[in-house]
Amino acid sequence: MTILETTVVWLGEHGYQIVQIDAGEWTRETDLHRDIVEALGFPDYYGGTSTP
Repeated sequence: MTILETTVVWLGEHGYQIVQIDAGEWTRETDLHRDIVEALGFPDYYGGTSTP
């Protein structure tokens, strides 16, 4: 088991919420922010230019 896998297991066993985001398709910074908004439930204006 890798250090990352061991750490993820430990965190899960200690009540931490684990959120996976696949960065394999990212080609721009906006891709990162779009996926963070979706995965973590951030408001639409996060990482963008719009205001709350």
